[in-house]
Amino acid sequence: MNDTQILNCVKQMLADNRNHAVMSIVIALLESANQTSPDNPIHLCADTTFLKRYFKSVTVDEFLSNLKELATITTPVMSSKKVSSKQVSSHQSIQIFRFSFGGMTSYFSIPVCEGQTLYLKKQDTQAQAVQQVWCYWLEKIGSIQEIYKKKPTLTTNEKTGRKKFIQDALVFATAEELCLGIDGCLNSPFHMGYKIDKKTGKVTQQKAYCEPCNIFKNRDKLEALMAQVNGKHYLVQLEEANIRRNLRNFSARPDQKDMLITADRHLKKEALPQSSKLQMLMQAGN
Repeated sequence: MNDTQILNCVKQMLADNRNHAVMSIVIALLESANQTSPDNPIHLCADTTFLKRYFKSVTVDEFLSNLKELATITTPVMSSKKVSSKQVSSHQSIQIFRFSFGGMTSYFSIPVCEGQTLYLKKQDTQAQAVQQVWCYWLEKIGSIQEIYKKKPTLTTNEKTGRKKFIQDALVFATAEELCLGIDGCLNSPFHMGYKIDKKTGKVTQQKAYCEPCNIFKNRDKLEALMAQVNGKHYLVQLEEANIRRNLRNFSARPDQKDMLITADRHLKKEALPQSSKLQMLMQAGN
């Protein structure tokens, strides 16, 4: 495919207001036209080399929409027509299409399931990743009754649902990284609803910021929490703060300070060996 043909192809698709991603796929198909056939089509799915980067940056629905648009293109100079189907496994088959433009022909295939629904590997793997992250969050944070009186659910609201925030986060992080962010959140008293005064050790309870929307807000926020993964659990930090505060208050009261000194002397006396006590009694009798 020469530069003139590519330019004409782009102009045609721009005139039809085609999605840029669809245009890129069409160009890739035509560049490989001589290497394709009905028995050797280019398979378009999440694992296709030139689609991997694009696939990671869009939602499953958007990718499906692009493939559907490609499969149904019909203009005076450009068209896609289904030519055959092939079973590739017990639960998956592929549909093979012939794409034509300006006298050039290329063959591509898309994966489908029963009911002619487009099938993508990422749709399964993403669902598994969402479930993995959700179950981990639920076990580590959602089960804390002090914060959640009732067991949290995986809400699915398109704007505010917990599932939505996990799905969005899986675009810029792996499921394993999101789980590390959850661990880091557990080491942050602030996120778990507590403020510790560094000078006095005073602990103040406040609003918790441990929801998926807080932990997975963006990559920077996630990395900040991941950096705390080797720190101390927030409950340990609260206990240490209480100990510091009690010691500080104890030493600040003169009467308690005298009690501490007396108790310390008494303990020292009790710790003396028996022979020393006997010598003291004999000396007292003399």
